[in-house]
Amino acid sequence: MKRILLALAFVALAASVHGQQLIGGTLDSIKDVQQIQVSFDYKDALIQGMIFEDFMAKEQREFSNSDYFDFEEEWQKSLTAEHISRFVAAYNKIASKKGLPILVSKEMPTRLVVKFASLERDGTAVADYQFMNSEGKKVAVIRWASPRGGIFGTFLNLLGDASEENGENFAKFINKNINKGFFSF
Repeated sequence: MKRILLALAFVALAASVHGQQLIGGTLDSIKDVQQIQVSFDYKDALIQGMIFEDFMAKEQREFSNSDYFDFEEEWQKSLTAEHISRFVAAYNKIASKKGLPILVSKEMPTRLVVKFASLERDGTAVADYQFMNSEGKKVAVIRWASPRGGIFGTFLNLLGDASEENGENFAKFINKNINKGFFSF
């Protein structure tokens, strides 16, 4: 119950801001970094209006009657992989042209943890993008509300389409804001 209330409060707060906003720290600490490890965290998210555990249980029940016997395995192998790989590819395409840090999956001292608060079927999401230094300290947090999701297809396709658009927009946001000062934690 506590997690539901926390997630709902986070979603309501995110809905009150427009699009993307640096809510803490500064991007100065990532200016000279060449590669950043990226990971997505869904455990506190409302996915299609359900807490993560309920969503996974519902999908497992539905998938057990189809060709997929283990939805959690499918989530990790396909959905999460598609979500993160299309986000990273779209971000890196712009980042490499602008001289921004490149996102990678391998372990690096500087990390970007995307903590989802909500994720809808069309890929629309609200998340905090948390940059962490080598000591694990948050150095910048960006509240990100994707303006729209995918348009047509399966959950996998919609999620991938939305991820791609978010990756491009995130790179543009970082490029625009990397040299602006902001308050520290």
